[in-house]
Amino acid sequence: MDKSARKKLLRELQDKEEKKLALSKGRYLHEDIHWRGIGLKVLQIVYRPSFERNIVWEIRKQEDKYVLFESTVSPHNPFVLEPGYDLLAIDSAELKQLVEGLKKIKITIGIPESNMFTLDGTSFEVCLYGVQQSIRIQWLSEPHQDWAEIARMTETAIDQFKLLKKESD
Repeated sequence: MDKSARKKLLRELQDKEEKKLALSKGRYLHEDIHWRGIGLKVLQIVYRPSFERNIVWEIRKQEDKYVLFESTVSPHNPFVLEPGYDLLAIDSAELKQLVEGLKKIKITIGIPESNMFTLDGTSFEVCLYGVQQSIRIQWLSEPHQDWAEIARMTETAIDQFKLLKKESD
């Protein structure tokens, strides 16, 4: 084996170990996961129904395609994701359409006054990421009226994502 082939093999082994380590530990909800080739996180959707498994989906851009990963929120700590990061089978064009559609929506960032407090219901969170900026919107059950389009697109995506199969490595 020549020097170039050894170098390539060593890099592949290091990459495999880096990925294994990243997948073996939990992380905070808004903390990114890292390994060579994972791509840039462009969208995160957090789905927190009161009495079901809480799920986080992340769309990442990998060179010329978009991919979707799923994580589970720890039942013991709502701010921590359990180890693992599952790649789901979905067409890149559908993910790109969702990301681009959300980016085009114009919103009011004012938060409405509310005297209601509730412990039940489903909480939603959407975060769009740029290279050095992000915007995060969160609502419980019913969104601010100006966020209705975001909520509709998010809930439609969630319904679709829940039906997807995991890709095998």
